Amino acid sequence: METKILIALITSGASIVVAIFSLINNYLNNKKIMQANRDLENLKFDIEKKRSKFQLYDENFKKSFQVLGEFIKTIQIFKDFLLTVTKSIKDSLDSELVLDNLRKIRENTFKYYEDNSHYLEKESREAAHTSKNEMLVFENKLIELLKDREYVNLSDPEKGIIEKARIRVTDFQEILRDQRVKALVTDQ
Repeated sequence: METKILIALITSGASIVVAIFSLINNYLNNKKIMQANRDLENLKFDIEKKRSKFQLYDENFKKSFQVLGEFIKTIQIFKDFLLTVTKSIKDSLDSELVLDNLRKIRENTFKYYEDNSHYLEKESREAAHTSKNEMLVFENKLIELLKDREYVNLSDPEKGIIEKARIRVTDFQEILRDQRVKALVTDQ
């Protein structure tokens, strides 16, 4: 009987050892699974964080690109206005109407700059700022030129002053165009 008991004890002992190894193995596997789940959650979080940053960058890029385009367009409207004034037929444009239109263009530009300049990079912001200020300087100059005139009737030297203003804002428009192209190239 001792042999049977001894065999039973050995079998029981072996079963206990196997159970302990199984328990340790299950514990280690569960620990690895839990770590893998944590790593997976961290990876998901990092991906979501990067996606959010990219989305924010993309929205800012689009807004900056749009603002650059609007400033370029505004400068073009101003330049076209100057061209209309310099190429007008003698006594064909009412001075008050011309000054009123120029004031509206300048006010819209100032308002747009105030509302959107923070979307621009430094160089673009400086070019937009200077061009809007040039509009104000020119508006004051045109007020002086048209003082006491019912209609626009400019001499060649006065037209030269306007042409210089047009060339000056064209330089800033080109800076903004270059910045817009640069933004497209560096974004990709």
